[in-house]
Amino acid sequence: MRTKLNLVAASVAMAVSGGAQAGALGAANEIFIGGATAPQNFLREDLTIRVCDPSDPIQVFVDEVESLPSETPGGGILNQGDHVVVRCTVKGSFPAPMGGADLAVYKYNGGSSTGVAPVAVPDGASPGNKIYLDASVAGCDAVTNSQGDNAWPIGLTGNSYELYECTDPSLIKNQDPDAGISDIEPAPFVGPLALSAGTEPLGVPQRPTQEFEDKGNLDIKPGPGLLFGTAVTLPMYDDLVESQANAGMLPADCAVTQGSTRAERDAVRCMPSLPSAFIKSVFLGQVTSWADAAPYGLSLNPTSFNGGVNQGNNVHLCKRTNGSGTHAQFSINFLGTNCRANSNLSMVEQNDGVSFAGIGLVGMYANSGSSDMDDCLNALGTGNGFDGDFAGLPQTDAANFGTGDSSVVPGKDLDPTAGVVQTASGAHPLGITYDNGGVPFTAYGMGYNSLEKNTKLNLAYRFVKVDGVAPTLENAISGEYKDVYYLSYQNRVVNGEPDLRTGGIRTTPADATEKAVAKEYFKVWNAVAASAIKAVNETLVVDPNGTKGDADDWQGGYVTPVAGASAAYDGSNPETPWARQTLTGAPDSCQDLGAVR
Repeated sequence: MRTKLNLVAASVAMAVSGGAQAGALGAANEIFIGGATAPQNFLREDLTIRVCDPSDPIQVFVDEVESLPSETPGGGILNQGDHVVVRCTVKGSFPAPMGGADLAVYKYNGGSSTGVAPVAVPDGASPGNKIYLDASVAGCDAVTNSQGDNAWPIGLTGNSYELYECTDPSLIKNQDPDAGISDIEPAPFVGPLALSAGTEPLGVPQRPTQEFEDKGNLDIKPGPGLLFGTAVTLPMYDDLVESQANAGMLPADCAVTQGSTRAERDAVRCMPSLPSAFIKSVFLGQVTSWADAAPYGLSLNPTSFNGGVNQGNNVHLCKRTNGSGTHAQFSINFLGTNCRANSNLSMVEQNDGVSFAGIGLVGMYANSGSSDMDDCLNALGTGNGFDGDFAGLPQTDAANFGTGDSSVVPGKDLDPTAGVVQTASGAHPLGITYDNGGVPFTAYGMGYNSLEKNTKLNLAYRFVKVDGVAPTLENAISGEYKDVYYLSYQNRVVNGEPDLRTGGIRTTPADATEKAVAKEYFKVWNAVAASAIKAVNETLVVDPNGTKGDADDWQGGYVTPVAGASAAYDGSNPETPWARQTLTGAPDSCQDLGAVR
């Protein structure tokens, strides 16, 4: 997601304590990190568990509370919007001057490449790709629990943080990032994988393409691995379950016609599979009608299964915008983009979903963030539509231009007065209205996301096996499941020292002490606490029937690459013996999984 803030007026008061920084929070030391949306939760949890001293207040500020953390220690964790700020006193166990320092870490979840190109060359970055939340207690609202205070538990530590929501859009300010986190290392973010490459969805301002330029000014460290998966809309999923159960690829009782329940079909034992070659052909735009698709030789039946879907054989796909790390890893994994000389292929580009099987048009919707991918797939599964996060429709209206960030998916719940869907070339060639004439715009569709999404199965899409292997932590650690890519942490340096630049929040140049604090932090920032990863992974268990610990459960999440680690799954210690590295041990997402060097 790009910035999604409610238009709520709020005053911003400058704090009187702290160092010379001009940020409203008043912290003596500030660090600005751009990049991937996927690791936002464990970065926050890692700071509160490993870095912050619980004997002093720990404050967490977000632009949007998407879901509240559990009030029970060890329960569900906070899910936030595009921005988070953690402010605390650093534990004294860290080396001076970091130990005991007053530190605020600002994170913008703008997608992986906002943690790459704008970090390496901040002067060449579009202002919209380097924005941060100028949070403060005075300018934000305390988020209270059932006890009437804003203290929320930090895992099972027995400690808590204060939670604030900052909804005033004027708090979002331009600031050069000091560092970034990306789903993969910086090198692949060029060409079709570059930040803002290609055409933005209609109504989203076009930003200049910014490729990663290796200026030799980044200190790059590897991080944990994250599982990604291929997803299909719920009508397509159930059709796959039916055909594969009838063909003997799945247990017979998984089939809809055998009376299987929703929970039974969602169990890992009933999860259908797609061949990797089929996935590749679909996202290259080579499958232009589901009538021509037959994974494993089994026909799809979008016009007849369970009464058929509104869009019939029309192919609808959801992708992340170019520059997304999720998009980059998927493109590398299935298409070889920017990696393979003999098959350096690029995904079909977005066209605001214009699809018509009769003339070979594949509909591709572009989505700014992982939650937008959720919305796109869910819209196609339910037929209810997704407004692309626009303030109003049609997005061609001057008042609404630029208020959204993703392609609009038509559906019966969208504004029927908005008229015909507009595309880059004018009116939709099929004459589709935003509300689809009040009829659900259901479709067989495909997309991709990290396995931290849709764990509650409340959205109308599901992940599938690839080449018969389920996307689980257990299979990733054993080495059977291959769609695992490793985070990259990079901070900008000049003569070996952190390059901390001024901007809309840090308006006073950083002094020697602040640079020294940042240098110590960057030495250890990728050494994520196992307890932080475990806390996040525990929230990612998929439990279709609601009975914990039975055979239907499965889990995605994060793994830590460790040389010599066991390939046997241990949920309390998610270490993996596999990584993507060169022969010298350097991170390289173009490499197959191999033993950690």
